[in-house]
Amino acid sequence: AKVRKEESDAILNKMGECPYTGLWRVPTMYSFLNTRIVRRSNAMLANLENQPYGKEFNFQEFATLPPDMWKQQQQSSEQPTSKKAMSVEEEKAALEASGKYYKQGEGPPLEELTEAWIANLMWAQTTSGKEIKASYCGNDAYFETSRAAVEWAMTVRFDYDKLPHKGGVLNAAVSGQEPYAKRLIGSGAKVTLGKWLDWSELTPPGFASSRKQ
Repeated sequence: AKVRKEESDAILNKMGECPYTGLWRVPTMYSFLNTRIVRRSNAMLANLENQPYGKEFNFQEFATLPPDMWKQQQQSSEQPTSKKAMSVEEEKAALEASGKYYKQGEGPPLEELTEAWIANLMWAQTTSGKEIKASYCGNDAYFETSRAAVEWAMTVRFDYDKLPHKGGVLNAAVSGQEPYAKRLIGSGAKVTLGKWLDWSELTPPGFASSRKQ
């Protein structure tokens, strides 16, 4: 199938204000993988259930910053400066000097991640023009990767009989669906449907202290 312009990597590499949400969007390296995974999920749901997200479904992903951070960025960019931008080598040297350059398989100490968080602000529009929002906020990305893996393992182990699809080259979204979503929410992640979490609510949620199997 022909790739639509809005699905191309060139679009994902652009920075600018979203015409639908008003947020300023910047490229993120994960979008080039995630957009393909989500579109594949749509295709699998069409093939397995005849219920895709949509026949004309399109998915884009960008990074953004809270409004106050954007203001700081704009103010700093408007002020004249004689400083030369750091090269990749210079930035690496600075990180190594401060002890914050991590090699593959390494990461910052756990005590430095207690105030870190990651969030997804999702906006969708149907072909008829209806709009809907949803949001997800978790701990640092390292923790959220672990959360997703652990909860998926728990889903397969304890909710196997509830899974709509039990075999094949699938992913967690297609195979896990509602049972997997319930475990992610039950583990302590912040989730809203119909609206976004306020910027003031974007804080590390921690993990649920006790959960049923």
